[in-house]
Amino acid sequence: MRKRGLKRVAEKLESRRGASMVMALLLLAVCMFSGMSALTSARSNVSRYGYLLKYQQEYLSVSSAARLIKSQLCDLKIDARYVYTPQYLLNADEAREGSEDRFGEIKSADVELSYKFGGPDTPPADSVCRLISDGLCEMLWKRFCDEELARSGWLAAKKAHPPTELDKAVYELSVEVLSDEAFVPVSAKIEISGEKISVVLKSEDGGYALGFEADIRYDRAVFHREEEFLEAGNPLSVSRLKKGSADVTVSADFGSAVITRVYEGEG
Repeated sequence: MRKRGLKRVAEKLESRRGASMVMALLLLAVCMFSGMSALTSARSNVSRYGYLLKYQQEYLSVSSAARLIKSQLCDLKIDARYVYTPQYLLNADEAREGSEDRFGEIKSADVELSYKFGGPDTPPADSVCRLISDGLCEMLWKRFCDEELARSGWLAAKKAHPPTELDKAVYELSVEVLSDEAFVPVSAKIEISGEKISVVLKSEDGGYALGFEADIRYDRAVFHREEEFLEAGNPLSVSRLKKGSADVTVSADFGSAVITRVYEGEG
């Protein structure tokens, strides 16, 4: 029975009808193979398109946040004033000739720092300039102590308010950017050193990052001295420092800063 069945199949394949059946099966196999190839290619294209779309959304979100922060920093300028009020150990009757301030020995000092924004417009309360202003003034006081106080006689002020030992002030914040009718968070890191301010922004998963920086401009301090005159034995009158102040301006030119890609290991 089995041999007879195989013989019938062979006879059908040798006939015209059998040949048509073989061609149909071959065509079906080719179509199935082509369909599978097209489906695989389509899946690959969809995956690639999804990656490119995500990449583009990350770039647009991070670049928008970078331009926003850069625009807020463009007018960064701070006019700082340090007021130094010494406290003396000796009184008028105990004055010593040739003492540090020509009258008495300084026991301690009070230092008061005040500053104002020197740009054309006052930054709003929630601006990045206000966020980093304290850190900028802290770095400014460190530089002021290193470069100015050794020549100005403000050493007691330096002892009263020692400068920070940190090399930089760091601020981290999150910026929400509207993308495809949804707010996308972008992380920002701002570092202030004695020489420059650098900003690095990253997408939520850290896959894309942009950064820019600007050098800090430090205008040398202008010192002011206020003295008081005291009697130190008639008819001699001597003077001593009643209050000293120093004005200094710090700024950074972000207008010409270029926003560039930051890769792993940078920033």
